[in-house]
Amino acid sequence: MRPEVLAFVAAGPLPDWDADEEIVNLRFRQLETISAPVTPDEAHALAACFGPDAATASPGRYCT
Repeated sequence: MRPEVLAFVAAGPLPDWDADEEIVNLRFRQLETISAPVTPDEAHALAACFGPDAATASPGRYCT
């Protein structure tokens, strides 16, 4: 897995909608450093950081 993906995943799940703007901007900048295409493993790890939707509530394997 590329270093920029590992850094994003290591930062944990994305913040809630009411998070501090500075935190949101930091995570956005981290995400922007990840160039396409991503590998299947990277995609799985990144998707876990976005958290569950209303239909699925199981924790991710990477971001917990």
